[in-house]
Amino acid sequence: MISRIKNLQNINFRQNIEQKKSESTAEQKPIATTAELPSTGFINPKIASGYTKINEFTLPDSDIKVHMYKLTNGQTIALVPKKGETQINTYVTCGSMNETDDIRGISHYIEHNLFNGSNKIKPKELFSKIDKMGAYTNAWTSEAATSYTIQSHLFDSEDLKKIIEIHADMIQYPKFEQSQLDKEKGVVNSEITMYDDNNARILYGKAFKQLFNTLLSKYVGR
Repeated sequence: MISRIKNLQNINFRQNIEQKKSESTAEQKPIATTAELPSTGFINPKIASGYTKINEFTLPDSDIKVHMYKLTNGQTIALVPKKGETQINTYVTCGSMNETDDIRGISHYIEHNLFNGSNKIKPKELFSKIDKMGAYTNAWTSEAATSYTIQSHLFDSEDLKKIIEIHADMIQYPKFEQSQLDKEKGVVNSEITMYDDNNARILYGKAFKQLFNTLLSKYVGR
């Protein structure tokens, strides 16, 4: 079952800005600029690396510009230049509503196991690498999406390259070693127990089921 879901090609890589996109079409500027990515040493030469700038707009009630790109490999990227730490988010358009009864909980389980080793990162090594840079990493799974994030103040000139390499490797090339899979079952079960003891979360699940009635009720909650 894990190997069947191992190929995570449908990655939607963007900042969390969709809920605040401007309703004013006057601020949007459709663009069609195409170029090749520069050689940086961490781009896989076997994958086409071109991109097209497809749009740019300003977030409402701010002067923050969002620059939208489409990579040759199909990924959509939103670049949001702003003050403060640099944040990389990858959104996978898959969550609990995409699961059937025979694989219930697999999205959350995969989310946990992506931190447990990949081609270039050994188990337990990822958090050590992140900590040494003074950075932060986390992930979450919802009904419709799974998100992976790394945040860093980029104290060193090489830190951006490093966090991109780490982020890409853990998402594209997870190992799913059996020992790590077995270990993570206990962690996930502990989280489920914690959520089952959270009255607010229980109420949310029940309200969500009632709202969507029979259409989505079997895909939400436990």
